[in-house]
Amino acid sequence: MSTLTTLTITHLRGAISPFTLAFEKGTKLTIVYGENGTGKSTICDAFEFLGKGKVGSLEGKGLGSTTSYWAAVGKKSTDISVVLESLTGKCTASLSKSNVVVTPSDKRPKVEVLRRSQILGLIETTPAERYKAISRFIDVSGVEASEKTLKDLIRDTETSRGEAVARVDENERIVRQFWETAGKPSGFSTVSAWARDQVNQDRSQVDQEITAIRRIRDSFQKLKQSGERYEQINRQVLAAQEALSLATQELTSLLTTIANDTSALLGIFEAAQTYFHAHGESESMFGTFK
Repeated sequence: MSTLTTLTITHLRGAISPFTLAFEKGTKLTIVYGENGTGKSTICDAFEFLGKGKVGSLEGKGLGSTTSYWAAVGKKSTDISVVLESLTGKCTASLSKSNVVVTPSDKRPKVEVLRRSQILGLIETTPAERYKAISRFIDVSGVEASEKTLKDLIRDTETSRGEAVARVDENERIVRQFWETAGKPSGFSTVSAWARDQVNQDRSQVDQEITAIRRIRDSFQKLKQSGERYEQINRQVLAAQEALSLATQELTSLLTTIANDTSALLGIFEAAQTYFHAHGESESMFGTFK
């Protein structure tokens, strides 16, 4: 469904006065028809002026630079404007110093014009060359996106297949190792047949072995934890022994100090006793009491 609403052309080529073309709503195709000289080419020029910044109907006419011929008779290049309105907004193109300026630039439409000379060339060319002539008019973005998705899917599938094959090969190698460890039992057409037979055997013995292994593993874990606890207690004992040694050293030093102090005090007492014996009990260091 077309989202275009109107196209307004002002002083471009045959549009001597402003002209507005209204598009029918709800259609995918718009056909413009009329007699020669009624402005059909001007409408195409307006779209090309807006979308590609040129006027294709004048190209190849031997006029050199065609910019001066873009304006309608009696008008200047700065008088030219093309306005395309759609359901999503409005886009305006004007001429400034021979350059087409589109505002806003992100609203500029994608335009391709297939003119009569190109149509005639398309008819006359070989079938193999016709696609080249019309390829720019065909939107193959959806096909290209699908091709990319398909290529990605093929690549991912091949990668997954390679990984699966590698896993199968690895499993086969492990099964063959078990078969060789078991002494290459006879009576089986292939190693896979032997493996299937092993899988189908009574698993009770295997389950018992698994249970025993799990018990051994749990006991080992407990033993490991006990060892770690022993190391911790041993470190604590060594620290306590070191603290005891330091305390013993301090006690010995303290006892030595006390012994020295006691010896000095004893000397004082002995001197006092001698003094009292010599001077009597009523005398003191400061005199005699009467």
